[in-house]
Amino acid sequence: MRVTMDRAGRVVLPKPLREQLGLDEGAQFEVVIEGWTVRLEPLLRPARAVVDVDGWPVLAEQPGVALTDDDVRSLREADRR
Repeated sequence: MRVTMDRAGRVVLPKPLREQLGLDEGAQFEVVIEGWTVRLEPLLRPARAVVDVDGWPVLAEQPGVALTDDDVRSLREADRR
């Protein structure tokens, strides 16, 4: 997908990409430069959808997003409150 930078140096992430990544207005990024490549890394992970599987709440799969042990701990702690 190709995008264009405006005079102020802004680049707009197309809506389909924002929706796929779960990014909303105000999302913050770390900018990483690797040679001639510019990579944007969201600072916060998008919220995960919970789906029902055989009566059990299960986190929906999100391509490109890994669930860490810390994520599981924080989700369990939030559920206990």
